[in-house]
Amino acid sequence: MVFQRVNNLWLHAKDLEALHTFTQLLTGLNCFWHEEDCYTLTTSGYIWTYPGKKLTPSSICVMPEIVPNFYSKEDLEDCYGICTDYVEDYQ
Repeated sequence: MVFQRVNNLWLHAKDLEALHTFTQLLTGLNCFWHEEDCYTLTTSGYIWTYPGKKLTPSSICVMPEIVPNFYSKEDLEDCYGICTDYVEDYQ
């Protein structure tokens, strides 16, 4: 199997086997696994941040829309990125 690095690709492993495969075969890609953890560190060192938890400049803010008015505009501008189904709301 040959894998090519794709920039800006985030892989969410859904079980331990997938996480192991991603970390062994897809060197250099950004992957992570979590359940309902407040924070999860990705393989590229970003902090995958559960909705409604404090953000840092290294945080990926996950689904801010499910905690309306929790994050200020400044919070969302200062984090590294946002994971959402509503991208147009955060451009």
